[in-house]
Amino acid sequence: MRRKNHCKIKVVLIDFDGTVVNTMHLLAEKASELISRGIKIDRMKAKELYLSLVGRPFREQLQILGVKNPEQLESLAKEFENFKKNLLRNMELDRNVKKKIRLLKEQGFKVLLSTNSECNVVKSNNYLIEIFDKILCHDPKTGERKGKPHLDKIIEFYGVEPCEVVFIGDSEYDINLYSSLGVITYRTKGLWNLKDNAVDKLIEEVKKCEGKQ
Repeated sequence: MRRKNHCKIKVVLIDFDGTVVNTMHLLAEKASELISRGIKIDRMKAKELYLSLVGRPFREQLQILGVKNPEQLESLAKEFENFKKNLLRNMELDRNVKKKIRLLKEQGFKVLLSTNSECNVVKSNNYLIEIFDKILCHDPKTGERKGKPHLDKIIEFYGVEPCEVVFIGDSEYDINLYSSLGVITYRTKGLWNLKDNAVDKLIEEVKKCEGKQ
């Protein structure tokens, strides 16, 4: 872990789908249905395209893939978000996820959700509000989203520098996005996965760095 000597990790950002909740296979199926409807391709190809764009807001994915009609784009995006809202409504966080977030908080870190799921979807779930210090999400109207908009909010909230922030996520897009902003990144296969060591590795490396100072 490379960071400036004066920087001490204060904030941990955690991705949502594929990191906190094991939803990617279900979202991919629904997205493939909607994408195939929007650009008239078969479901297998649509699923492949969706997975190649994971991390971006779904509206942006549709635009990239060529859905040009604004009304159709809005209709498909709303259907996807409604599907996601219903999917998450009765979901509970895996106990291993809760344990890892608790470990991070015990180290004194602020732990925030950073997701491109729309705000009306994630902020309606009490189990997320209860466990995260703040929820940073995607608002198509204001432009709030992962990357610089979320990082700017964190700097405003906590008065930190980018090198004092860590991001944990599962997609290459997210890792590259936050790395380009000077944020330390850790890739995970899902915090519910008993074999995943992203959080343990972060805590171990922070302790090692602090021991050298």
